[in-house]
Amino acid sequence: MLNLSKGKSLNLSKTSDNLSHILVGMGWEMASGDRTVETQVPVKSIGNFFRSLFGRPLVTETKTEVVKHNTENYDLDASCAVVNNKCRLIDGDSLVYYGHTETRGIKHSGDNLVGGSGKNDDEQINIWLDKVNSNAKAIVVFMNIYSASRRKQNFGALTNAYVRIVNMSNKEELCRYDLTSLKQDDTAIVLGIISKVNGEWIFKAVGETCKADRPDYVVDQFGTLKIHELI
Repeated sequence: MLNLSKGKSLNLSKTSDNLSHILVGMGWEMASGDRTVETQVPVKSIGNFFRSLFGRPLVTETKTEVVKHNTENYDLDASCAVVNNKCRLIDGDSLVYYGHTETRGIKHSGDNLVGGSGKNDDEQINIWLDKVNSNAKAIVVFMNIYSASRRKQNFGALTNAYVRIVNMSNKEELCRYDLTSLKQDDTAIVLGIISKVNGEWIFKAVGETCKADRPDYVVDQFGTLKIHELI
């Protein structure tokens, strides 16, 4: 099993002579209790004013603050978008999420309202590569916090998020991408992209976040240009 870092890729097609069915598993844990954060803040002083005039670094001090997170009722949703060569959704059937769990060659395991245990995948998407729409250039895999803005929730309460790819013919885990840190104020993340290049399927670890609390909003946030840059 290969541990990927952000921006790194694995040619899935070369891991097996007949790779046809893969599972994309996603998981996360909820941080418990209060979280202490240390931040560097400029010291407001006349001395710092003169130091800035002469291009010298400001004197800083460490401020410790306690951040409280309400970890109840966090509902994270895993989704995927099938895009064409122009990095646009192939059709209205190409966004797979909790409300539309199946399209050609792809099936979502269903919404998990009580995820975050850290023991197993919280949500899964099965992909039969040989049955995916022939016009597919890539499958964008992402997750978001449901109703994050209304519930005032963000990634600050999450820890140990990951995405993994499993060869379902022998249950071998091919690769895994552990997200060591998330942009705390954001509410959605593109975990990875499975793209088709010269007839071969390649998985790339992405880890790009944004503020969106619905699957279609995530697609809108990244847009065709951004997705093209990420592939």
